[in-house]
Amino acid sequence: MQSTPSWRDDLAPGDILSIVYPSSEGDPRFERPRPCLVLAVDRSGPEPELLVAYGTSAMTRANTGYEIRVTQEGSMRDAGLHRPTRFVAARRMRLGLSSPRIVVCVQGTARIGRLSGDLRPRLEHVLSLLPSEIPPRSAERDRRARHLRRGHRPRAATGG
Repeated sequence: MQSTPSWRDDLAPGDILSIVYPSSEGDPRFERPRPCLVLAVDRSGPEPELLVAYGTSAMTRANTGYEIRVTQEGSMRDAGLHRPTRFVAARRMRLGLSSPRIVVCVQGTARIGRLSGDLRPRLEHVLSLLPSEIPPRSAERDRRARHLRRGHRPRAATGG
């Protein structure tokens, strides 16, 4: 008898998972499951790792160069979202595929949806702004991420 493939087997950039994302205050009392956009999947190590972007329904102008907004009814339906959401790639997290932060629902999957085709060009653009591989955790990277979350945009390179 052949087993049904797990949702983990074909996970790819553009998938949307339910993840308990750490609070920016560092207080677990403020943590709750929220939609997160998969930016990268690294299967090269002993345990696959994901790079995910934070999802929020707050429609602010912060991090506008690093976000993907899902606001159209059809796109929201494809993504498994109940309200307009923006995924903020400046606020991203790396986690193992077996992390307890990944919320698996009664149906046996954490994947709630996928970005629709009309949002794929925006995903590709945002990915082009990020490092090409999942970076290791570092204090410098975390400092830069906090800087970006405050609404600061990276400076453009100047020719000299």
